This record gives sequence, C-alpha cells and structure tokens, in this order.
Amino acid sequence: MTTPPETFDDHIAAWKQLQGEPWMRLRYRVGQANLARHLPTGPLQVLDIGGGNGADALPLAAQGHHVTVADYSAAMLAEARHAADDAGLADQVATIHAALADLPAQLGPARFDLILCHNVVQYLDDAAGALRILRGLLRASGVLSLITANPVSEVLRAALIQADPAAALAALTAPVARTVVFDVDVHRYDLAELRGWLEAAGLTVVAHYGIRCVNDYLADNARKADPAFAAPLEALELALSGRDPYRQIARFTHLVARLGDQP
Repeated sequence: MTTPPETFDDHIAAWKQLQGEPWMRLRYRVGQANLARHLPTGPLQVLDIGGGNGADALPLAAQGHHVTVADYSAAMLAEARHAADDAGLADQVATIHAALADLPAQLGPARFDLILCHNVVQYLDDAAGALRILRGLLRASGVLSLITANPVSEVLRAALIQADPAAALAALTAPVARTVVFDVDVHRYDLAELRGWLEAAGLTVVAHYGIRCVNDYLADNARKADPAFAAPLEALELALSGRDPYRQIARFTHLVARLGDQP
C-alpha cells in the first residue's frame, strides 16, 4: 500500500492550499519549537525525508543549516527549489529525487546531524525498515525528528467534530485512515509501535510531543484565522505539547530520538 509518487505530483495545488491554512501553519510552528530544544549547536547537515515542497526545510536553511530535501515526487522537489530561490536560500538547500529505500546508495558516505521524517511513515508499508535506513544515515549523536498522524485523534475527531459515534467506533480499530488532500489510505501507527521501531533501530527516544492538542477539537475554523484568537491558541498549544494527558490526544505525534543516548 506504499503510496506512489504520482499521488503527490497530482495534488500539489491542494497541498499548498492546505499549507496556507492556520492549523497547518500552527503545525509547522509547534513542530519547529519542539525540535529547537534538541538541536546540536553550530551549522548542521540536515536531511529532510519526504520533504516535499520544502516547508520544513526552509526555516532551518534560514537559520544557517544546510538542508538536503529528499523526495520521490519530482514535482514537489521543483516547488522546493523554487521556494528556496525565492527566499534567497538556494545555496543552503539541495534536492535529491529518490525513494527512501534508495537513499543510502544515492547519498554514499554522507551522514547527517539531523534527519526530519515528518508525515512520511504513514505512507509506507515497512515503517520499521524505513527507520532502520534513516538510523544508518545519522552521524554519531545525530537527531531524528519523527512526526506522524495520531490514531487517537481519528476517533475523537469523528466523535466530537463530526458527531458520528459510529464512525468513531469504526476508527477505534481501523488499520488505515483516508487522507483528505491526497485521497489515499494511510497506515495508523500508534505511539507504542513508533517507540518500539525507533528503539529497535538503535535510537533512543528523548522527547515525546503532541502537535495540535486542542486545535482539531475546535469546530469553528473561521476563528483560527483571527490573530486575536490564533496567538493565544498557539501559546496554549506550545504549553500543552509536552504534557500528559494532552499530548496523547494531539492530531500529530512528534518523537525526537537520538543516536547514541542511553535511557
């Protein structure tokens, strides 16, 4: 069920529209704030797996890091290059057109201080194998940032926002969920699975965050575009992101893992 690259090529306009929504901007800002707590000092070599049109990569490039955006969608990578050019960051951003499994051969001896794997694993049949590959691309003490949709939120959103308890009950045990933008089924991987795969790959989970702990349970999307509402909402999301029980119900699970750390 691994999603083919044409799926992403064909939905770029819809993806960019979603990225402009307040809740997606919130997703990026909270994720960036979480990750900033764990970055090594100095300019970093960063690999952004499934980096698409560069939305995660460009802020890091603007901070002086060198980012390689890897994706198997050629159209998405073209968008990333255009965005880097427009931002004056072309020298800080490289792109590589490859599937994740082919990266070790294409990258050769290159190793990275930070690898981003954001909203990728749910599209893969062998998420555990993918994380093992990424572990092999990290430098000693390198950091892996993993973000994926949280299955718990599927149940709660169906019950609370859609007011559909039957759909919520079905979501409780469904192995897949349907994406709105790309219109494909994706895997639902829970926190225990993700932690287990990271640890089996030789990585130590050093932080667990939730992204959008409350946003997705607020039905009034129009208010989220109001700066007077959005600013305190973002402050709340940042405060809740690392705390139980709130992170357990967030729309996205964010795990930060390190190579070489001990529990």
